[in-house]
Formats: sequence, structure tokens, C-alpha cells
Amino acid sequence: MLAAARGASYHTDVQRAVVDWWIEHQRRDLPWRSPHVTAATYHSKRYDPYHIWVSEVMSQQTQLGTVVRYYAAWMSHFPTIEALAAASEAEVRAVWAGMGYYRRAMYLREGARYLTERHAQQQQRGAAVGMPRSVAELLKIPGIGPYTAAAIASVCYHEPVIAVDGNVVRVLSRLRAERDVDPKKPASIKRAGEWGQELMTAGGAAPCTAPGALNQGLMELGASICRPAGAPLCGECPLKAYCGARAALLDGEITAIEGVIPLRAASSKKRVEEVVCVVHEFAGRRYAVVRRPEGGLLGGMLELPSLGHTGGATAAAAVQALRGGAAAAPRRVGQLKHVFSHIDMLVDVYHVRWPDGAEEARVCGALAAQLQAPAGAAASQPPPRSEEAKPGLARRKGTPKKTAAAATATATEEAPPPRVFVKSEAELQALAASRLLWKELHLLPDRKKQGRVTKKKTAAAAPKRSRSTAD
Repeated sequence: MLAAARGASYHTDVQRAVVDWWIEHQRRDLPWRSPHVTAATYHSKRYDPYHIWVSEVMSQQTQLGTVVRYYAAWMSHFPTIEALAAASEAEVRAVWAGMGYYRRAMYLREGARYLTERHAQQQQRGAAVGMPRSVAELLKIPGIGPYTAAAIASVCYHEPVIAVDGNVVRVLSRLRAERDVDPKKPASIKRAGEWGQELMTAGGAAPCTAPGALNQGLMELGASICRPAGAPLCGECPLKAYCGARAALLDGEITAIEGVIPLRAASSKKRVEEVVCVVHEFAGRRYAVVRRPEGGLLGGMLELPSLGHTGGATAAAAVQALRGGAAAAPRRVGQLKHVFSHIDMLVDVYHVRWPDGAEEARVCGALAAQLQAPAGAAASQPPPRSEEAKPGLARRKGTPKKTAAAATATATEEAPPPRVFVKSEAELQALAASRLLWKELHLLPDRKKQGRVTKKKTAAAAPKRSRSTAD
């Protein structure tokens, strides 16, 4: 049966084909959906919604092999919603450290705290903190959007609602032979959601009795058969008899499926950022560090004092601004490249070694004043927030921009200083220090002789990742 006939029987046939294939071909042994189900056990299987929630959040922009390792460490530290709600931000960041997109971890913690408060308000004494059972209620949890809510509701509570990610957009657009689809555009994602819901409910005539299996099957098909890169493996696909794209290929209407259905998304050119970092080292391998703003790159993580620049005189100005009152100019120790999903960051690393007895508080205060103020401003007289920074010299990306009205309204206020403080190497190992920080420390002269700075090995130690993820 070809895709042209999309009546209720077509939809139920496709539902059955995907569900049967997924139950038989669960190719990946994932701890949050273990043990594997069979056709006989699927409807009696109960997945833990907290486990599904964590796995879905971790899986955003992160390779699956990495997620499995971090998931085990996370569940070891925070086995329940209550344990996560009671954890400090530092504890959560430390377990997440190295996986990237750190705001995800904070959303999980915020969501757990919301659920704990909700549980207390409902006065469910003696019962464990649970999660809502519908998409509408799940969407009230901080950090949970339509995709995650649909995944939890369908997998754990059998609500017939489609969960749409990039894999599902690709499978559905090919199934329907819809060419005018860009998987990265919100309009295309919305259309795919409508197609998926039509499939999930057979146009309202026959809601799928295994919605979680249908969602997981569509995602698995998109990841392993109807692939994001390379020609789709149509011969192995359970939907080949129903697929409009395959029919178009066989009829000669198109010469290839890949890049045609759906359209290959235009790749955005990565921008290059140039940064100066000055490592202020005190006795006992202790370093001045800065807490990043919550938004943007490395949100909430610890970094070494750094400023962006555009080369030439602005680079020299950045080094001078980060001098921290040192008598001698910081010494350049090398350059490194740090890759984010959308940015290539080139970091020139400088080093100041302070003598025993140096006033750490004074150095931190001087650095805080420079990181607080726009470039070139006197540290003793921070300018108003509305004043523009000198061209080419600014804090690293990540601080949300203010509107002109907001800037004007606060023109006479002083911006709160960044948190600059001193931590030992051992303390940094236990805190949410970014991977970039460790790479910068590795360039120090004594580290080059001894080899890489040894970060404490834990179950959550950061493995290598693809460029689709970011620190």
C-alpha cells in the first residue's frame, strides 16, 4: 500500500508495523528502558517517569553513548526526585560537568523542586514524589517542553500523543513524500507534529494502543534506518511498503532520497571568537576563578578570568585589564582551540604566578572590577550599564543583552561584580569547573612537563563528544 491512501486502515497498518519492528529490534541497551519488552510484556511494562525525564533531557544535543555513562552517575547521586530537589546547585553541576549545555541540569533541579513543593501542597504524606500523568500537567514543570512532555506521557502513561524530534520529522516527511520540509524550521516541526498526531490517532478513528512504542520506534527508525546522514536503508525498513519517498524514487520522480526529502538543512557557518585568558596562580596550586552567568555558554560554570577581543591593540588591552595589579606583565604560555557546536573559540593563555603571602582578596577585587566594567573603564569608577564597551573588547559571550529601555532605566546603577574567588586544584575537581578551564591549566609550564592536568576520575568523567555538543 502506497502513501497516497491515508485512511484509518493505512494509519493503523503503519502504527502496527512500527510498534512490531521496535519491539523486535530494540537495538540499543538503554538503562532507562531496561529490560527489553516483548509483544507479550509491553502493555504490562511500567517505565519510571523520572528515569525517562532525565534520559530525555540528557539526550538533547548529546551522543547516546555519553548519555548512558552520565545517566548512571546521575542516578547514583540522585536516585529519586526528592534526592535531586534536596541537592545543591554545586552538587548537580559537579555530576553534570563535562556533558555540556549546563542549563539542562539546572532545569532538572528546578523541576524536581517544583514537584516536591507540589507534592507538599497536595499533602500526600507517606507517598513518594511523583510526576503528573498528562502532557498538559507535565508542561507546567520548569524546563519541560512539548517533546519531553509527550515522551514521558506516551512511554510511561500511554497517552496517545506524538513526540517530535529531528529523527521523527525525517521519517514522517519521507513517509508522506513531503519535499518542502526543513527539519530545523519551527514551521516544519509544527507540520510534522500534525502529521504525527494524525498517525498516532489514525485521524481520530483509532488511537494507537502502544503510543510509547510508536514514538520510540519512529525515533529508532530515524536514527538507524532512515538515517540523518547517508542514504536511507530502505531494504531494512518496516515502512517500505507505505513510504511515499521510496515510491517516488522507484518511479523516477526523484534521483535520491537523501537531501531531497526532507530538504538538507542549510548549515550555518561557525563563528570564531578570540579570547584572552590570564591564569592567576597562588601558592599551593590555587587559582583565581570566575562563576559564569547562568545564561549562554558555560552557564554557571567556573572559568579562569577571560575577555574577548578582536586582535591587535584590543588583545593587549584585554591582557592589561586582567593583570590583577601584578607588577610584572602576564607571560603568554600558549594558545588553544575550544570547539562548541556553533563557535570555534581561540584562547590565548597568559600566566601570573603570585609569591607566597600575596593578598588574594585584593587580586580578586581588581579582577572583579575589570570584569564588571566595560572595556577601558577605570576600575575604581564603574560606568553605567548603558555605556557601550569599546569596540573589540568585551566579556565572553553568554550574558543576556538588555533592551535600550532597561539599560536607560538602570543607567546610574553599578552592575553587580562577578563572583571572583580562589580555589585549589583539588577543590576545582569537586566543583563545576568547565572543561575549557582544565585545558587552559594544561598549558602552564609545569603541566607541560608533567603531562595533562589530572581531573578527578568519576563515573561522570567527560568522555569525548562530537561537535554537535558543547561545553
